[in-house]
Amino acid sequence: MASQLTRSQPDNATAESGLPHTRNVTIYGAGAAGTILALELINAGYEGGIQLLDRRQHFYREQRWCFWGEAPEVLSSLSRRQWPEWEVVSSLGRRVHGSPSTPYQEVYAPDFYQWAHHRLQQHDNVSFRFGEDVETPSLNGAIQAGETLVDCTGYRETGSPSLWQSFLGWEVISERNVFPSDRATIMDHRAEGPGISFGYVLPTSTKRAFIELTCFHPEMQDATVLEPYLQRYIESHFGRVTRVERVEQGCLPMQVEQPHASLSSNYYCIGAGAGALRASSGYSFLAICQQAKAVAQRIHAGHGECWRRPGKYALLDQIFLRVLRSETEMATEIFDKLFGHAPTESLIRFLQDKSSLSDDFRIVMSLPKRPFLRALFSNAG
Repeated sequence: MASQLTRSQPDNATAESGLPHTRNVTIYGAGAAGTILALELINAGYEGGIQLLDRRQHFYREQRWCFWGEAPEVLSSLSRRQWPEWEVVSSLGRRVHGSPSTPYQEVYAPDFYQWAHHRLQQHDNVSFRFGEDVETPSLNGAIQAGETLVDCTGYRETGSPSLWQSFLGWEVISERNVFPSDRATIMDHRAEGPGISFGYVLPTSTKRAFIELTCFHPEMQDATVLEPYLQRYIESHFGRVTRVERVEQGCLPMQVEQPHASLSSNYYCIGAGAGALRASSGYSFLAICQQAKAVAQRIHAGHGECWRRPGKYALLDQIFLRVLRSETEMATEIFDKLFGHAPTESLIRFLQDKSSLSDDFRIVMSLPKRPFLRALFSNAG
């Protein structure tokens, strides 16, 4: 199938030069990681050919990426939704947080792709092959001189995940003013579902919101399993909605062991499936941006370090997931204490992978001690 967006390839002189700043870069997978990598290469002044390959012909799949704080510089001109307040709700109460300097933000995927593709099309050294059956590259395969390959296509097998994060979300419209438009609900434990389930609500007005049911479970949960729970949650807390406009669904492995981005000097794996996904939360967007920027700088300059999440988070996430899996009945209490007792700024830095040792101490002290001590000694054993 012919690609929908095409450009002429760079000339052979550029392709054969093999210099760091003129190598041809082929990016397999034009999702968030691949597209942001291409943008970062352009921003760095990269002169070599940049080709994005993807099986998808259209990028209108309804999806969103959320994070706390300022957007990466490469996305500074992209419009985003923001919520100055965010909350965690349970039968124990409502924990409301707010930080003017670190609002909760959303990048809406269709807007992102339209904006990014338009920017990339302005550069003659960028080409697209969309809608083709592209084979994922192999590290064992031959890589030509003057060529760099980047695989952004998905997850690598690194063992069985401790838990799966399955989700189903609807963008809904209500006839009544039922949503607080300036506040996002990160977790609502009043929602029911398999395993550890909670609601997630991103209002765009008092009558419109994206509402998702998320569950942590040892097994992946299909949308048909989650749908009745999502419908019941919406009707119980927001009433009947006029219509459902968009649907999102997916499943993420809550897995600590993840591969490194740099596999060789001219072969990289980046994205949610290559170390950017935070095992304990499922957040990955800011890490993807950092990973893409570091790889772009390494490709452009011919040297440099690839981004990697600090090792302490692997240990902390491993203990946290062990507790969630073994002591499911305590999940509501754990999250209530975490979001109720930990200082907001420390909590945000922890979720951003930017926490100091004092932040980590505050996080640990906010949690119930016995289940985590059991998990720690179990992990040590």
